[in-house]
Amino acid sequence: MECEILVVGAGIMGLSTAYHLKKQDPDKDILVIDKYAGPGQGNSAKSEGGFRNMFTSKTNYLLADTSIDFFFH
Repeated sequence: MECEILVVGAGIMGLSTAYHLKKQDPDKDILVIDKYAGPGQGNSAKSEGGFRNMFTSKTNYLLADTSIDFFFH
């Protein structure tokens, strides 16, 4: 099987990526693959895998900032 663009993962990010690529260029041959039988069957809970310390609450900011510092040290 051949394609011009391969998107790995049929979750919210993979499908969104494929959708926007196809919308941008309808002639592109785009293939989406996933380890599950259908789309959206995985878990997006850890999809970002990032940290943030931008909160309006000073308490939340301090907790996040301390946690990030603890994680990296």
